[in-house]
Amino acid sequence: MWDLLGLDHRDESIYRHHVVHPDSTLSQTATATGLPPDFITASLDRLLSCGLLRREASGQIAATPTGPTIVGERLRGELDAQHARRRSQLALFQSEMTRMVNDHLLSTAYAPVPQVDRLPSADAADLRITELVCNARAEVHQVDTETDPIRAGGGSAAHAALKAHQRGVEVRAIYPPADLARPELRRTAASQLRAGIQVRTTVTTGTQFFLVDRSVAILSGRRAGTPTQAVLVREGLLVEMLSLLFDLWWRESGDATSSYTGDQHGPAGEGEISEDERMVLQLLGEGLKDETLAKKLGISVRTVRRKISDLQRRLPAESRFQAGVLANRRGWL
Repeated sequence: MWDLLGLDHRDESIYRHHVVHPDSTLSQTATATGLPPDFITASLDRLLSCGLLRREASGQIAATPTGPTIVGERLRGELDAQHARRRSQLALFQSEMTRMVNDHLLSTAYAPVPQVDRLPSADAADLRITELVCNARAEVHQVDTETDPIRAGGGSAAHAALKAHQRGVEVRAIYPPADLARPELRRTAASQLRAGIQVRTTVTTGTQFFLVDRSVAILSGRRAGTPTQAVLVREGLLVEMLSLLFDLWWRESGDATSSYTGDQHGPAGEGEISEDERMVLQLLGEGLKDETLAKKLGISVRTVRRKISDLQRRLPAESRFQAGVLANRRGWL
């Protein structure tokens, strides 16, 4: 930190010497530090100037008792001011970069706000969804479908939705059953449920949309053999229709907590296991290899592996370790 005062290690040596030997002469200081007298004289002036040393009435140079505190506070103030300038520069940089990205992806510069605006790419749609969710005041309603091309509700939009929920915005999500058969969607839904977000499942029309504060929406989807298409909708009647559609699906939907995320009892009809399967899980927990498992159970290695694969699918789990954790959570062990 000495460099912040315009000093270096030689000045530090001279200061330390005068703290211990306040009555030291110039020649004694030179002998003790190995520094030339001219440098010591200039260094003493610097140390006096910054307040670490003071000159007594007798002319003797000694350490200032409150010097470290005074210098520390001054440096803290300078660092705080420097930090504030940096933060201001960062905010300006972020604003300029965001404007540049928006102008490139969304082509919004100097253009009137359209009531229905086609977005040119999935990146542009994801960026706009994130922006809208970050600025939501009351509600965020999300419908994801198995044809969803925009991050499957993940990435920055999902993070923004979690943040919105944390600041009191009502976030509700609907997923079709086929969606929740996909591991990445199932993980997203599970993380939303753990955060306290309302998640339900029902069959939808195959179109994804985000509805923010019942005033603006982004729809996305694609036809077979065509690239992703997404539009931003501000037109009142269309937004109202989407709101009514979401409310209809929400009333007809079922709770996703137990049926599809694997947090409690798994899919209907798969909440029970046989004694053989329970034994497989117990032996897996002991770290036994497939060959040892087969011998203990009196079945083939292929059958063991098939049972393990089936258990992982039903839980659902991506690894044997996770299968043990989820099985224990369900009360199977």
